[in-house]
Amino acid sequence: YDELSGRTMRTHIRTGAMIAMLFMMSVGIAHGARDFDGLDDQVSVGSGASLDLTIVGTIMAWANFDTAGNNVAFITRPGGTQGYFYFTRSTPANAARLTLRRDSTDTNKDTVTNYIVLDQWRHYAVTWEDGDGVRFYRNGAETDSSALAANTTPLTNSNGTYLGSDPVVLLTYFNGFMSDVRIYNVELTAAEI
Repeated sequence: YDELSGRTMRTHIRTGAMIAMLFMMSVGIAHGARDFDGLDDQVSVGSGASLDLTIVGTIMAWANFDTAGNNVAFITRPGGTQGYFYFTRSTPANAARLTLRRDSTDTNKDTVTNYIVLDQWRHYAVTWEDGDGVRFYRNGAETDSSALAANTTPLTNSNGTYLGSDPVVLLTYFNGFMSDVRIYNVELTAAEI
C-alpha cells in the first residue's frame, strides 16, 4: 500500500455492521486526510441512535499523530456520568486508552502502551465485546488484549460523537491527520481489520 498515491481495496465485511464511515479516500490516505491542528479542530458526527454503540463494537482509522500529549481525544462519544466511550491517547507517552462507561457505577478502561507512533501513518483499531474482551490493533496486528466484564447496557447519551476532540469533558484536541474512520456495531476479527 502506497500511502501517498496507492489505492486500497477492502472486502465486504458484514451486512449491516458498519454504522459510520468518514473520510473514505480512494487516492491514498495522505491525499484527502483531515488535518487537525490540536487547538480547536473537530468533526461532529452527530448524536443519532445509530451511533449508540451496544455491548460490542469496533472503532478504527488511519492516523498520523503530530505531537505527544496526554488524554488527547481521538474518537469520542463524550458524556457526564454514563453512556460514553473514549478512544484517546493516554499516559504513559504513546499509549492509547479505550474507556467504556455504561452507567454511573460501571467504567471499563483498557490502556495499551507503546501503541501510538508519531509522525508516521498507521492504521489503529480497537474492538470490544462484553464478556469477551478489548483488543487493540496497529496495522492489522493485535498489540494488546484484556478481559471486559459483561454488561448489557448500551452506550447511549444525548451528546454527539466527535473526531479529534472531546468538547464536553476532556476539552482536548487531536493534533495530526486522520483518514478512513469507521465505526462498527460488531467486533471485527483480525482478518476483517
